[in-house]
Order: sequence, then structure tokens, then C-alpha cells
Amino acid sequence: MTPEQLAVKAALQERTDALVRRMDEISPPEPGLEDASLTKMRRTAARLRSGKLRPPAMDITPEELAEALERTVRWREMMNWALAEAADIMRTIEIVCGREETRLLNDCLTVFHEGRRLAKAAGPDSKVAKCVEAMQRAWRVSYGRVPKAKPRKP
Repeated sequence: MTPEQLAVKAALQERTDALVRRMDEISPPEPGLEDASLTKMRRTAARLRSGKLRPPAMDITPEELAEALERTVRWREMMNWALAEAADIMRTIEIVCGREETRLLNDCLTVFHEGRRLAKAAGPDSKVAKCVEAMQRAWRVSYGRVPKAKPRKP
């Protein structure tokens, strides 16, 4: 690997590790609140803390319910951030892999064309010519034939 590739790999690994650490640190949401609106949960928590709203069940205090709502809001915000961060990491990986794929394809084409030149010099019954023919068949299987250019109409 080149120094640039190693640096990109290290940066991606660091971002992934940070993502996993932050996901491990966040406390889980309250069951049944995962799909509620974040704005409504924040507003309800504020009303509970101010005393304008009382919880329907008497077995929980307004402060405990407000804390549960705020914990769920923090969890949802963390999940939204984590999804965006994971998507960005994946985009970066796709870009890096795409560059590498292009470089490898160019290397393969260079080898193929050099092999064709050697096969032409060695003759049609040579071992090199047979290898080049096998490479051409493999290319056609993978990518198909190149369509012939249609003549332009004047």
C-alpha cells in the first residue's frame, strides 16, 4: 500500500472506532418512545419539569419521565449522527475502492497490450499467444464485445 492509502485507511479506522465508542457510551432509549417526534419529546420534558404537565401514572415522578424523554432524544440524535457518519465512511471507502479498481484495471490492460505485442513477435502458436487469447476470452465474458461504430450519415 502507498503512504496515501495507509493514511486514508488509518483515518477511516479512527473514524470507525470513534463511532463504535460513542455508540457504546450512549444509554438506550425508553421502550415505546423510539418513534415519537423529537420536538414533542423536548416540549413534553420541558412542561414536565416546569410543572405544567403531570404524568398519567402516579408510579413515576415528572422528573423521571422528563429524564426518560431526554435520554430518548439524546439516543435518537446519536443514531441520526451515527447513520450520517457511517454513510460518509462508506462513501469514502467506495471512492478509495473505485480509484484502486481503476488503477488495477489500467494495470491489467497494460499487461494485456504488452502480451499482445509479445504474442505478435513470438508467433500464433506460442505460449504467449495462447495466454493472450485466454485473456481476450475472459474479457469478453466479463465485459462483452465492444460494439462496432456505426457509420455516420452525412
